[in-house]
Amino acid sequence: MIAVFGGGLASGVYAQSFESGTRLPVNSVSGSQFEVIEEGSVGSPQVWCAAATYSNDVLGQYAKTELTVISPRGPSVTSPGRKGVVFSTDTTGLDVVPRAANSATTDIAGVTFAVSMALTFCDEEGEVN
Repeated sequence: MIAVFGGGLASGVYAQSFESGTRLPVNSVSGSQFEVIEEGSVGSPQVWCAAATYSNDVLGQYAKTELTVISPRGPSVTSPGRKGVVFSTDTTGLDVVPRAANSATTDIAGVTFAVSMALTFCDEEGEVN
């Protein structure tokens, strides 16, 4: 499988780069893009928690950094046969219009939460509240 997002480099192999406190794998797609892989019967708040934790712990991007859904919940781009959601911390040059979220949905491209807000879905151990 080869995937290209926002002019990034194409790659046929993705390394699992992080496992959040929600126990959801998070794989790097490109510099500012990453995918949260769904497992079991997780809900959108768990996916947002994992995305915020990855942004905070791995990318070093905190508080006001915006997390935007680039590719809504659907077939994974990094783990064939699974479901995932691709997020980005930089929407420059992407064909998605960021918009503030009213709920923790992962089904709509462009939905945006600040990392600090998405972290409110996590408890102190990084698991979903």
